[in-house]
Amino acid sequence: MIHGKRINLRLVKSTDECQAFVDAYNDLSERSATDHTEIKSFTTLKAQFSQDGLWSDQAGTLLITNKEDRVIGSISFSRLSPFELEIGYRLLKQADHGKGYVSEALSLFSAYLFATKPIHRLRIQTASSNIGSQKVAEKCSFQREGILRQAYFYRGKMCDYLIYGLLRDACKPLTFTP
Repeated sequence: MIHGKRINLRLVKSTDECQAFVDAYNDLSERSATDHTEIKSFTTLKAQFSQDGLWSDQAGTLLITNKEDRVIGSISFSRLSPFELEIGYRLLKQADHGKGYVSEALSLFSAYLFATKPIHRLRIQTASSNIGSQKVAEKCSFQREGILRQAYFYRGKMCDYLIYGLLRDACKPLTFTP
Protein backbone atom coordinates (compact mmCIF):
# COMPACT_ATOMS: atom_id res chain seq x y z
CA MET A 1 0.00 0.00 0.00
CA ILE A 2 1.18 3.51 -0.81
CA HIS A 3 0.18 5.97 1.91
CA GLY A 4 -0.57 9.60 1.16
CA LYS A 5 -1.75 12.39 3.40
CA ARG A 6 -5.46 12.02 2.58
CA ILE A 7 -5.60 8.93 0.39
CA ASN A 8 -3.98 5.53 -0.01
CA LEU A 9 -3.26 3.51 -3.13
CA ARG A 10 -3.65 -0.24 -2.88
CA LEU A 11 -4.18 -3.39 -4.88
CA VAL A 12 -7.63 -4.89 -5.40
CA LYS A 13 -8.12 -7.51 -2.68
CA SER A 14 -10.80 -9.90 -3.99
CA THR A 15 -13.27 -10.75 -6.72
CA ASP A 16 -16.00 -9.30 -4.47
CA GLU A 17 -14.11 -6.01 -4.55
CA CYS A 18 -13.86 -6.35 -8.36
CA GLN A 19 -17.65 -6.70 -8.50
CA ALA A 20 -18.22 -3.64 -6.29
CA PHE A 21 -15.75 -1.63 -8.37
CA VAL A 22 -17.41 -2.61 -11.68
CA ASP A 23 -20.85 -1.79 -10.27
CA ALA A 24 -19.67 1.69 -9.20
CA TYR A 25 -17.71 2.22 -12.44
CA ASN A 26 -20.73 1.29 -14.57
CA ASP A 27 -23.06 3.75 -12.83
CA LEU A 28 -23.30 6.24 -15.69
CA SER A 29 -25.34 8.64 -13.54
CA GLU A 30 -22.13 9.37 -11.59
CA ARG A 31 -20.14 10.27 -14.71
CA SER A 32 -19.39 13.89 -15.56
CA ALA A 33 -20.16 15.34 -19.00
CA THR A 34 -16.48 14.97 -20.01
CA ASP A 35 -16.19 11.35 -18.88
CA HIS A 36 -16.30 8.42 -21.28
CA THR A 37 -19.45 6.34 -21.39
CA GLU A 38 -17.90 2.89 -21.79
CA ILE A 39 -18.77 0.21 -19.27
CA LYS A 40 -16.61 -2.59 -17.86
CA SER A 41 -17.36 -6.29 -17.84
CA PHE A 42 -17.17 -8.04 -14.46
CA THR A 43 -16.29 -11.31 -16.22
CA THR A 44 -13.31 -9.70 -17.97
CA LEU A 45 -12.11 -7.92 -14.82
CA LYS A 46 -12.53 -11.08 -12.73
CA ALA A 47 -10.51 -13.12 -15.25
CA GLN A 48 -7.74 -10.52 -15.26
CA PHE A 49 -7.79 -10.38 -11.44
CA SER A 50 -7.54 -14.20 -11.29
CA GLN A 51 -4.63 -14.16 -13.72
CA ASP A 52 -2.43 -11.46 -12.17
CA GLY A 53 -4.29 -9.54 -9.44
CA LEU A 54 -4.59 -6.58 -11.86
CA TRP A 55 -0.84 -5.99 -11.58
CA SER A 56 1.85 -7.04 -14.05
CA ASP A 57 4.86 -5.57 -15.83
CA GLN A 58 2.60 -4.54 -18.74
CA ALA A 59 -0.34 -3.01 -16.87
CA GLY A 60 -1.49 -2.39 -13.34
CA THR A 61 -4.40 -0.92 -11.42
CA LEU A 62 -4.49 0.41 -7.88
CA LEU A 63 -7.56 1.57 -6.01
CA ILE A 64 -7.63 5.09 -4.60
CA THR A 65 -9.10 4.91 -1.09
CA ASN A 66 -9.66 7.38 1.69
CA LYS A 67 -8.01 6.73 5.05
CA GLU A 68 -11.03 4.66 6.14
CA ASP A 69 -10.45 2.41 3.07
CA ARG A 70 -13.55 3.61 1.18
CA VAL A 71 -12.84 3.18 -2.54
CA ILE A 72 -12.84 6.59 -4.21
CA GLY A 73 -11.53 5.60 -7.63
CA SER A 74 -8.69 3.95 -9.48
CA ILE A 75 -5.38 4.79 -11.09
CA SER A 76 -3.63 2.56 -13.57
CA PHE A 77 -0.74 2.25 -15.98
CA SER A 78 -0.20 0.45 -19.24
CA ARG A 79 3.10 -0.02 -21.01
CA LEU A 80 3.50 1.89 -24.28
CA SER A 81 7.17 1.04 -24.84
CA PRO A 82 10.11 -0.25 -22.77
CA PHE A 83 10.65 3.29 -21.49
CA GLU A 84 7.14 4.80 -21.38
CA LEU A 85 3.97 4.08 -19.42
CA GLU A 86 0.55 5.66 -19.87
CA ILE A 87 -1.46 6.57 -16.78
CA GLY A 88 -5.23 6.71 -16.47
CA TYR A 89 -7.37 7.63 -13.48
CA ARG A 90 -11.02 7.89 -12.54
CA LEU A 91 -13.11 8.86 -9.55
CA LEU A 92 -16.26 6.81 -9.04
CA LYS A 93 -18.57 9.43 -7.54
CA GLN A 94 -19.11 13.04 -8.55
CA ALA A 95 -19.19 14.00 -4.86
CA ASP A 96 -15.46 13.20 -4.68
CA HIS A 97 -14.49 15.51 -7.57
CA GLY A 98 -12.61 18.72 -6.85
CA LYS A 99 -11.16 17.58 -3.52
CA GLY A 100 -7.59 16.95 -4.65
CA TYR A 101 -7.80 13.16 -4.39
CA VAL A 102 -6.66 12.51 -7.97
CA SER A 103 -3.82 15.05 -7.78
CA GLU A 104 -2.47 13.33 -4.67
CA ALA A 105 -2.95 9.89 -6.22
CA LEU A 106 -1.21 10.92 -9.46
CA SER A 107 1.76 12.42 -7.62
CA LEU A 108 2.18 9.31 -5.47
CA PHE A 109 1.66 6.90 -8.37
CA SER A 110 4.08 8.74 -10.67
CA ALA A 111 6.79 8.79 -8.00
CA TYR A 112 6.18 5.08 -7.28
CA LEU A 113 6.43 4.11 -10.96
CA PHE A 114 9.68 6.04 -11.44
CA ALA A 115 11.09 4.52 -8.23
CA THR A 116 10.28 0.93 -9.22
CA LYS A 117 10.43 0.70 -13.01
CA PRO A 118 13.24 1.43 -15.51
CA ILE A 119 11.18 3.97 -17.44
CA HIS A 120 12.04 7.45 -18.64
CA ARG A 121 8.60 9.01 -19.09
CA LEU A 122 4.95 8.85 -18.13
CA ARG A 123 2.10 9.93 -20.36
CA ILE A 124 -1.49 11.03 -19.82
CA GLN A 125 -3.98 11.20 -22.66
CA THR A 126 -7.08 13.25 -21.83
CA ALA A 127 -10.07 14.59 -23.70
CA SER A 128 -9.61 18.17 -24.87
CA SER A 129 -12.90 19.01 -23.14
CA ASN A 130 -11.79 17.56 -19.79
CA ILE A 131 -10.46 20.70 -18.09
CA GLY A 132 -10.35 18.99 -14.67
CA SER A 133 -8.02 16.26 -15.90
CA GLN A 134 -5.81 18.83 -17.62
CA LYS A 135 -5.51 20.79 -14.35
CA VAL A 136 -4.62 17.60 -12.46
CA ALA A 137 -1.88 16.76 -14.99
CA GLU A 138 -0.42 20.26 -14.85
CA LYS A 139 -0.59 20.40 -11.03
CA CYS A 140 1.46 17.20 -10.97
CA SER A 141 4.20 18.63 -13.26
CA PHE A 142 3.05 16.93 -16.46
CA GLN A 143 3.72 19.10 -19.53
CA ARG A 144 1.27 19.44 -22.40
CA GLU A 145 3.03 17.98 -25.44
CA GLY A 146 0.49 17.84 -28.21
CA ILE A 147 -2.92 17.11 -29.63
CA LEU A 148 -4.20 13.96 -31.29
CA ARG A 149 -6.84 15.44 -33.57
CA GLN A 150 -10.12 13.57 -33.93
CA ALA A 151 -8.58 10.53 -32.23
CA TYR A 152 -11.66 9.09 -30.55
CA PHE A 153 -15.41 8.83 -30.94
CA TYR A 154 -17.33 10.32 -28.03
CA ARG A 155 -21.04 10.94 -27.64
CA GLY A 156 -21.74 11.01 -31.35
CA LYS A 157 -18.70 12.87 -32.71
CA MET A 158 -14.98 12.65 -33.26
CA CYS A 159 -12.95 14.46 -30.56
CA ASP A 160 -9.39 15.46 -29.77
CA TYR A 161 -7.05 14.06 -27.13
CA LEU A 162 -4.40 16.15 -25.40
CA ILE A 163 -1.10 14.46 -24.57
CA TYR A 164 0.76 15.28 -21.35
CA GLY A 165 4.17 13.91 -20.41
CA LEU A 166 6.32 13.73 -17.30
CA LEU A 167 10.03 12.91 -17.50
CA ARG A 168 11.85 11.08 -14.72
CA ASP A 169 13.97 14.07 -13.70
CA ALA A 170 10.87 16.31 -13.35
CA CYS A 171 9.12 13.99 -10.89
CA LYS A 172 9.37 14.53 -7.15
CA PRO A 173 10.85 11.44 -5.46
CA LEU A 174 8.68 9.00 -3.58
CA THR A 175 8.55 9.69 0.15
CA PHE A 176 7.00 7.33 2.61
CA THR A 177 4.40 8.69 5.02
CA PRO A 178 4.00 6.76 8.29
